[in-house]
Amino acid sequence: MSSDKKGSGKKRLFQDIFGNEHPAGPFEIRNQKLSAQEIQKETEKLADAIRQDKTVPVRMKNNRVSYFMAAAVSLLVVTTGIYFFIQGRQHLSEYQTGYGETRQIMLPDSSIIKLNANSTLAFHANWDQQSMREVWLSGEAFFVVTKKLNARNTRFVVHTNDLDVEVLGTRFNVQNRHDKTKVVLSSGKVKLNIGQNEQEVLMEPGEMVAYSLKTQSYEKKQVEPQKYTSWKDNLLTFDNSTLAEIAAVLKDSYGISFIFEDADIAKNRFTTTVPSQKIDVLYPMLEESFNLKITNKGGQIIMRKKP
Repeated sequence: MSSDKKGSGKKRLFQDIFGNEHPAGPFEIRNQKLSAQEIQKETEKLADAIRQDKTVPVRMKNNRVSYFMAAAVSLLVVTTGIYFFIQGRQHLSEYQTGYGETRQIMLPDSSIIKLNANSTLAFHANWDQQSMREVWLSGEAFFVVTKKLNARNTRFVVHTNDLDVEVLGTRFNVQNRHDKTKVVLSSGKVKLNIGQNEQEVLMEPGEMVAYSLKTQSYEKKQVEPQKYTSWKDNLLTFDNSTLAEIAAVLKDSYGISFIFEDADIAKNRFTTTVPSQKIDVLYPMLEESFNLKITNKGGQIIMRKKP
């Protein structure tokens, strides 16, 4: 199978799990005059032939039968697909956090995941010793992965909509928002499979890889992991971040909208750490540091320069 096909298939599965809309809609059969008895008889014949792997003879006396056969095949394929999709969803565990909420989750192998605010995690409820461990993430989470001992398949893979993170036993953070994915490695080793071509990128502790789905390019650099993972300890750390970047984090985690009355305000940079449950303490700091007036109007934070 080509890498393009694997990539597109992975994205379709990601969309299925997180409930994205599909381009394929219901099909219609028009201008058919078959009786209910004929439809039932032909459907049973077709299903029986498919089960026995036999060729179904079709008489081309008129177009009525050929139209029906095409429709019946389509119906069988769609019905089968829906059945297996529903069966798969029935065995899927899914966790979701709201704005300002974090949650700790234990996986079937005793790995621990701390799910950040406004995020969704899904995984199959039953894991065995022969299967690869897989989870699907939309949002942000910190992973502490246990080693899978005495097993044939020890792989642990985190899927986002644009890359896979493959590990054996390690601690790392994955953020997947706005068609961008950032992976920060605290300890151990991970391998990323990026994009539809599944380009392999190896990471060492203290590295961050940031991938943009829009440009289909990535950047790897050295960082201090604690600055990117402090949220799991109920702290928000901003390191020389622009006010626009700070606003984006608060929007993602708390649903707070910001309005900058002057575009230059958003370019100011700020470094601080604040408790994630008391983000209001941030606003007086910004007012004092940049001579601003910050007000809350209708649920929106408005930043303007003082006269």
